[in-house]
This record gives sequence, structure tokens and C-alpha cells, in this order.
Amino acid sequence: MRDLIPAFGGWMQSLLPILREFQANTTVLTGNLLESETMGTRLNRRQRRLHSSDKMPVEIFVGTNDPAGIQEEFGNRRQAARPALRPAWDRFGGATALRTIAASLRGEIERQARLEARAIKRRKN
Repeated sequence: MRDLIPAFGGWMQSLLPILREFQANTTVLTGNLLESETMGTRLNRRQRRLHSSDKMPVEIFVGTNDPAGIQEEFGNRRQAARPALRPAWDRFGGATALRTIAASLRGEIERQARLEARAIKRRKN
């Protein structure tokens, strides 16, 4: 896990366009939902209870911590759906996000390889 920490910032960077588009697409009535839209590695108690137990070494979440966000995104019998996150994911997620993550990992792997090569060279001297 410790080896993954330096690349973590690159992963967050790859998800920023999704978060920004999500916030831009959100219908603002009171502003509460918009303020609850976030990105991070932690879930609140309710979200943890709903989240699958298949824990990955690194997980980053983009979404809202407001339960009203589900109603807004998917609608219900009294309210039509007004999706904001799905269009953001369709535009910036998937392959686009994975390419950004791969590029940040590539740079980090190359940097670590250079550091290791220098350390080996110093040990030989």
C-alpha cells in the first residue's frame, strides 16, 4: 500500500474533471446538494453500510454524501430524474480516466526505477 501513495495524487487528478462536470450539471435549488458533492477515499457511515465489502487496495469515490442525490440522479415516482453524475462519467470517466491514471502511474514507475538504479549504483561503489 505504501508504494501506491505517490501515485495517488495522479489518480485524484484524473477524477477532477468528473467532479467538476458533476457539479456543473447539478440542478441547484438550495445549494445543499451541490455542497455535498465531493471526491475522496472515505465514505460516511450510511455509504459504508451500502458499499460492497470487496475492498480494493485503493478506492476513490466521486459523488454526493446527501441521500437526496440519489433522488436527483435517478428520480422517483414524484420527481423526474435529473442526472448529473452519469453524464459526467460518460464524458470524462471510463477510458479517459484510465488513460490519465495510466499516464500518472507510468511517470511514477519511471521515477521509482531511476531512484532504484541510483541506489544500486551507490551500493556497488
